[in-house]
Amino acid sequence: MRCNRPRSEKTGGAAERGRLAGWEISYVNERLLTLLPPPATHRRMTGDACTWAEVEAALGLALPPDFRTFCDRYGPGEIDQLMAVLVPVTVGQYLRDVDLVTSTVKYVYEEYGDPDEPHQFYPTVPGLLPFGDTDGGEVFWWLADRGVAPEHWPVVVTPRHVTWASHTFGMCFSDFLVGVLLGDIEIDFHPLPKDYAPQFITRQK
Repeated sequence: MRCNRPRSEKTGGAAERGRLAGWEISYVNERLLTLLPPPATHRRMTGDACTWAEVEAALGLALPPDFRTFCDRYGPGEIDQLMAVLVPVTVGQYLRDVDLVTSTVKYVYEEYGDPDEPHQFYPTVPGLLPFGDTDGGEVFWWLADRGVAPEHWPVVVTPRHVTWASHTFGMCFSDFLVGVLLGDIEIDFHPLPKDYAPQFITRQK
């Protein structure tokens, strides 16, 4: 599985760490499978799991191909100490997960955040579409845009405190995961332990 990946380029201070430009080809999913071994079985392997065509039709957007590959290989669950991934098992469950994360963050930003926050939230497009979150309140998004191929959507990470700056990473989903797991990408408001050993925890229900 190939993914278009940018070369790293800093354009500011810590608040903008990870903002990137310039595309190159990277074989990230193979590296991800090595860094984070997938489970032998999971709920998306069952015959009653929704199809990607059903998910994308309900969402009104095509999703990045490396994310679809990740979901099909790993299923629902979480990357320990990093994020719970919003993996569709049924269309209704996935849309509820997206709406819960989005509406919660949108409310907080509208009530307490920076009025000059540059991003809108899904279902507005271009807008932020979540793919994962943490127990602490950080959320991982794509900046979804119908005018841009999904594999080129940048990743945006918003902090639990709306007064803190978000980070934007001009790379695809799986490149972002590989960079974080290798320690090449640091998110200053969500640091991982120095001896971090990635583990995927399958959600059974």
